[in-house]
Amino acid sequence: MMDANQVWEVDETVTKMRRLAEFDPLWIEEPTSPDDILGHAEIRHRVAPIGVATGEHCHNKVMFKQFFQADAIDYCQLDAARLGGLNEVILVTLMAAKFGVPICPTAVALGCVNIPNISHCSTISRYPAALRAVCLSMWITYTNTLSTR
Repeated sequence: MMDANQVWEVDETVTKMRRLAEFDPLWIEEPTSPDDILGHAEIRHRVAPIGVATGEHCHNKVMFKQFFQADAIDYCQLDAARLGGLNEVILVTLMAAKFGVPICPTAVALGCVNIPNISHCSTISRYPAALRAVCLSMWITYTNTLSTR
């Protein structure tokens, strides 16, 4: 997996990922601005079979809906803390399931899930129990996704 941290433009991403394809990456994470949904769609189609992972900077379900509808992402990296609540997380999770896009939460979300004892993490310990359960579920989904590669 590779992370561009939102700094490349569409053509630059395609050029760089074609050069890096020999290393067989699973995905390129955040190749361009998180607001550029159509740019992500173009990147996804031009660099396949390398996947596109993004979403950690999406702040609501509408952005995710547009990513899914535009066929712009292969891996949904929602950040439960950034989405601002359990309802948004559940809605994005359901949309991802509808579109067949696996959820691989951002490292921020993963860092909050202090496996095996999640209660000691300073961030997640402030979450309601239901949101902690969602984060744990995302961690399990993430590890299962990696084990199938």
